[in-house]
Amino acid sequence: TNGLSAFTSTASRVIISVMLSLLSIYIGSVCDPDNSCNNAYNNTIYNNNITTRNASSYGIRLSNQVSNNTFYNNRISSLGAGIMINGSSDSLAGQTRRNTFINDTILPCSVACIDNYFDIIITANATDITFLNVSFNKSRIAFVAHDTVSATEKNNITIQWFLDIN
Repeated sequence: TNGLSAFTSTASRVIISVMLSLLSIYIGSVCDPDNSCNNAYNNTIYNNNITTRNASSYGIRLSNQVSNNTFYNNRISSLGAGIMINGSSDSLAGQTRRNTFINDTILPCSVACIDNYFDIIITANATDITFLNVSFNKSRIAFVAHDTVSATEKNNITIQWFLDIN
């Protein structure tokens, strides 16, 4: 299928941008001028072909207080990066965390990719991110410091694969 097959949300104001011809998924919190944010959480996105053809776009981008989301059975293709997870906060309450990717496939970029292409980019206090049976190039994971002056952020991911034996 093309497009968003399923999406459920308990958040009151969630931004999801979907371009019909070139599908890209962005989930981020909406922040008011006083910096109070409504978190994007408890979303399920599955069975999509996610393709971006712009070098500055990511297949999936999670940014700023995005937690407890599940992605599964998605095929992701991008010239910029397959998945970008940006925590964007120093406080525990504001971090992007506990997001899970299951049985997704990040298709390798081989033509017209940006010079510093990565399948997965983690930055700015993105924690407890799990990739379960996700296909991607294991050498194309980047942990990027959001603030290079005082790099005190915590980023972590867990990668697991299951083996079926008959």
